[in-house]
Formats: sequence, structure tokens, C-alpha cells
Amino acid sequence: MPIIPEDVSLFKRDTKDNVVNYLTPTKDEKITLIIIGVYIFVILILWRMPFLKHILYPFKLLTVSFHELSHAAAGKCTGAKIEGIEVDPDEGGVTRMRGGIQCCTLPA
Repeated sequence: MPIIPEDVSLFKRDTKDNVVNYLTPTKDEKITLIIIGVYIFVILILWRMPFLKHILYPFKLLTVSFHELSHAAAGKCTGAKIEGIEVDPDEGGVTRMRGGIQCCTLPA
């Protein structure tokens, strides 16, 4: 068995400065984060405005559909049989499935 000298490190150790530099966003990442934040803020405000209700309605149904499809995809990945997906006009939905792993499909 070869002898490894004590001064040779098998893994490069991260110092606090290396970790901070690694986690600090670049200029492009900062711009992207600001744009995402503005989008979220605008969507949260516009989502509840009564006069925009009819304009946003299709997007709300699309959001519910994507949400229900994520449940179905998680169900298929865990072996469930998808019996149906329903999207309610009142902006709700349900995915009916048999089998699968519930702790994976419910939070999807």
C-alpha cells in the first residue's frame, strides 16, 4: 500500500473566501434575478386585479393545467396509472391516479 505524505491533500479544501466567491452572482446573473423578481412582483399584483380578470383567465387555466400535468408526470415516474386530469373553470384541478408513490406525486 503506497504511503501518502501528510502535506498532500486528497481533496482541495474550500476556504470561506472561495465559497463566498462561488456563491456571489455575476453581473448577468444579477440582471436575471432582478428580471425574475420584477416578473413575480407584477404577476402577483395583476393576478388579483378585477378588470384584468378576463385577460389573465386563460393564463390561470394554463397554470393550473401545468400544475396538474406535473402531478401526472410524477405519478408516471413512480408507476401510477393516470385515470384522468380535470381542470375546473373556477381555476382548480384534480389529477386522478392509482398507485404510485404519494409522497412524490402530491408535492409535484
